[in-house]
Amino acid sequence: MSHLPDPHAQSEFYSYVALKRFGAWVIDVLVITVILLIAGIFTVGLAWFFWPVFFVALSFVYR
Repeated sequence: MSHLPDPHAQSEFYSYVALKRFGAWVIDVLVITVILLIAGIFTVGLAWFFWPVFFVALSFVYR
């Protein structure tokens, strides 16, 4: 027995799910970017040369 609301009987619980997930994704990307900018300052710019690597690693740790 699931404790989730029935999508047919209580559809208001599932309205705008895609929009809410997109908003959460945008917030996550902004938080990770700010953390990486701060890390770049503390590493005297070294983190900016390896931005994609640090972004993927920090995204994994963040989640």
